[in-house]
Amino acid sequence: MGNRKNFDDNSNILSDVSYVSEVEATESIGTTVPSGGGSTVTVDEDWAKTEPMDGGKTEIAGMFEHQGKKVSPTVGWLICISGPCKGEDFRLHTGWNYIGRGHENEINIPDPKVDRSNMAKIAYDHRGRSFVIAPGDNTRNLTYWDGKPLLMPTAIKAYDVITVGDSELMFVPLCGEHFSWEE
Repeated sequence: MGNRKNFDDNSNILSDVSYVSEVEATESIGTTVPSGGGSTVTVDEDWAKTEPMDGGKTEIAGMFEHQGKKVSPTVGWLICISGPCKGEDFRLHTGWNYIGRGHENEINIPDPKVDRSNMAKIAYDHRGRSFVIAPGDNTRNLTYWDGKPLLMPTAIKAYDVITVGDSELMFVPLCGEHFSWEE
C-alpha cells in the first residue's frame, strides 16, 4: 500500500489517498481502505485502476518527460542553515511544497518542534514566475518568515529565511525573472 495525490488543474492537491498495488486492488474491490485525513474509501474498479502520481497518470503543471519518466523539475531549494538538518537542501517544484516533520511532506524536517503535517507550504507559480509561502492548515505552531510570524500567504524572494521549530531554512530560487522551464 502507498499514497497518491490527486491534483486539480491549478496543481492544488484535491486529495491525498492511499493506493494499493494492482494485485492488491483487484483482490480488494469492494473493501474499504484508509484515505487521507483519517477518512476511508471503498475500492471500486475505476479506483483500483488508478495509479500514484509517480505512476505517470497524474501530473503537475510544468512536468516533462525525461528518459521515459515524468519529471517535476526543480524550481528552487530550501537549505537548512540551522537546526537538526543543517547543511541539507530540499528541492522545490511547481505548485505546493509542504513542510512538516512527517514523511508525507515534500520538505521533511526531523525537528520535534515542527508539526508532523503541513506546518507551512511554499508554491511556485510557473505562469507568474513567483514564489509564495503560506502557513499550513490547522497547524499548532507558528512559522516565521524573516523573523516575523507568517499569518497569511506572502511573496518570498531569494535568501529569505523561514523558521519552523528550531530549524532555519534559506530560500534559493532557480526559476523566476531570468529563467523558467517553460521557455
